[in-house]
Amino acid sequence: MVRGRQLWPVLLFRTAGIITIVFGLAAMVHTEIVPDGTRSWILSDVSLTNAALTWLSSIYRRERSWRGRKLAKAAIDVIVAQWELEFAKAKLVLDPQQRLNDAYIAKVDLFMKVRGISAY
Repeated sequence: MVRGRQLWPVLLFRTAGIITIVFGLAAMVHTEIVPDGTRSWILSDVSLTNAALTWLSSIYRRERSWRGRKLAKAAIDVIVAQWELEFAKAKLVLDPQQRLNDAYIAKVDLFMKVRGISAY
């Protein structure tokens, strides 16, 4: 599920992709449908819009960065779930010093793994 500030970039990326595909198809099909008098300016406008959207998509690499963020979030969710299990296990240890040590190790492990993911 897409939340909050993630919604607009995803919608814009998907909309630009759909418009690029539709305009690419329209550029091929409209030469048979549109009369000769208006064909040249429609073809140039559709082609220019399609080229601009493709250029913007490649410049900002939205798909690659969006996919990377989604994969990183999924990996961090897994790491947090592992940390929660380790922390719950540490709560069950009877010796207070060992409990503190286990919780500390779980926390350090969490930070190191998350730092490793965010370094990319």
